[in-house]
Amino acid sequence: MLQSGKKPQVKALIYNAYKDWVKTVDKDVKNYEKNWPFTLSDNVTLTDKGIDIRYQHYAIAPYVYGMPVLSIPYDKLVGIIQPRFIPK
Repeated sequence: MLQSGKKPQVKALIYNAYKDWVKTVDKDVKNYEKNWPFTLSDNVTLTDKGIDIRYQHYAIAPYVYGMPVLSIPYDKLVGIIQPRFIPK
């Protein structure tokens, strides 16, 4: 799905989405990340608005937060994922 050589760019986008998500559950992102560090997930879903990256319990959050989903809109993915995956 990614264009060649674009893994660092998509990782940065997902990490930013992770930080935004953390801010919804904790005020201190750096402190939160010490206990629940960011990792990439292979569980990706294409939606009508972008891609959703789903995490299993305990991957980036305590069980009480369920299975977190980080979303990246298509407008941020232009030039990163192959054009055929971006709806017109």
